[in-house]
Amino acid sequence: WWNATNFEQYWRLWNLPVHYWMVRHLYFPCVRAGLNKNQAAFACFLFSAIFHEVLVSIPFHMVRVYAFAGMLGQMPLVFITKKLERAAGQAYWWPVVGNVLFWVTFCVVGQPMACLMYYYDIQREKLATGEYETAGDIGKSVAKDLPGLVAEAAHAALNATKAAMHTEL
Repeated sequence: WWNATNFEQYWRLWNLPVHYWMVRHLYFPCVRAGLNKNQAAFACFLFSAIFHEVLVSIPFHMVRVYAFAGMLGQMPLVFITKKLERAAGQAYWWPVVGNVLFWVTFCVVGQPMACLMYYYDIQREKLATGEYETAGDIGKSVAKDLPGLVAEAAHAALNATKAAMHTEL
């Protein structure tokens, strides 16, 4: 999945158990019910968008549409990148350009932007409830919490890497 040259490849390869479940229990039943392939794909993305929003909303105790819109926003990117790939044909440069386009759109801009939007809303609620007195207090909180959050993330990544290496041995 990390070498995906279009968004369709990514979604087919990213999480195979979920992909197979969606194909078996949602996509094929939609096609058998008379929907065309694009409509069935839309149903899958809609289901996934709702599911992602629920998974984010419960721990944050807030309902926003950021995860929902982010997931549903993948549909146009699937079609756009497939069209671009077809237009490029067998051009030697497409796999690199397609992969860079995927990484920039999805991993550099998309997901981090959604995380920042949720974080912003949480901090704004804390300011509104009086937990922070000024917006400057939010900045101080971020400066105080950020090193610990980065250290926790690095520790989790290291443990996951160790676990993956151990299971492969």
